Amino acid sequence: MRALDALDLDAERLALRAGISHRHLRSKSERVPQPQMTKLWHLAEDASGDPYLGLHVARHVSPSTFGALTHATYASSNMESAFKRIVRYQHMMTDSLKLGTECSDVGYRLTIEPFSPDEPPDVEIDAFCATWVRTMRQLTSHRGGVDPTRVSWRRPKPRRAALYRRVFRAPIEFAAKETYIEYARRDSEMLLPDVNPELVHHYERFVANDVAQLESSSTTERVRGLLIDSLSEGPSQAAVARALRMSRSSLKTALSREGSTFQGILTDLRSELACDYLSEGNYSIKEIAFLLGFSDATTFTRAFRNWTGQPPGRFVSEQRRRDQAAVTEGGS
Repeated sequence: MRALDALDLDAERLALRAGISHRHLRSKSERVPQPQMTKLWHLAEDASGDPYLGLHVARHVSPSTFGALTHATYASSNMESAFKRIVRYQHMMTDSLKLGTECSDVGYRLTIEPFSPDEPPDVEIDAFCATWVRTMRQLTSHRGGVDPTRVSWRRPKPRRAALYRRVFRAPIEFAAKETYIEYARRDSEMLLPDVNPELVHHYERFVANDVAQLESSSTTERVRGLLIDSLSEGPSQAAVARALRMSRSSLKTALSREGSTFQGILTDLRSELACDYLSEGNYSIKEIAFLLGFSDATTFTRAFRNWTGQPPGRFVSEQRRRDQAAVTEGGS
């Protein structure tokens, strides 16, 4: 989103179109469900008109982006240790890619493959690879920044292949059998200047705790993520249960233990997104009804009145009044 803002594109509007709510955007700790991130990547590529957007996104990744994991990586003893740490805690960064390592006498590879048959868009893989190479250069800046010895991509050869060679500064093979970034073995084993085992141990405690929380995500949150991805299609409890590989009764029981219900999650989600879309002001009532899976605008309006105690039109008017008052107050 920082990259989109730098291009003078409305990153927040694109995120809302992808089904990412204001709640996710305001929080630094919220996890955005992978289907919504995939949609955002596609929307970002279309809005920018740049199929190589992922390569530029890496420039906007800062040491604070992944919190304690970044700090633990920077305090690693060598690049090989950093590789293993990233792989161990990969869920902190993405749920769409499966990372691994391969070692030979001459090279050390970070392997990258999709977690599911629905591969993430090329721009997302570009962003991850470019971020990784950029991070390794920063780790080895005392030696002028170490570059890979080889990069392999499953994706077809792009029209601007030279751009990839400039970013990665290494021989690149496209339309290959696998995707990986390879470094010379001697480089990956060389001691890094900022090695600090005590700091690594300290930061890893935080990372391990975060990963444990992510991997034990509640059924409620998983249902919410699936619903966001299928709202306009009129989601059903049976379809969500199948996606979670559960029976309807098992899903009902699991939600009940967490004090929630399928209908309650659906209603809360629709209400939250409806308010976001109306506040954004880029959709008509009819369009919002469709996005939220209602049969028509009348049915949506009736539901919105039940949620908020007022029709959508009055909600928008009051929202504008509050915004204008805030502007006036700020100016005075």
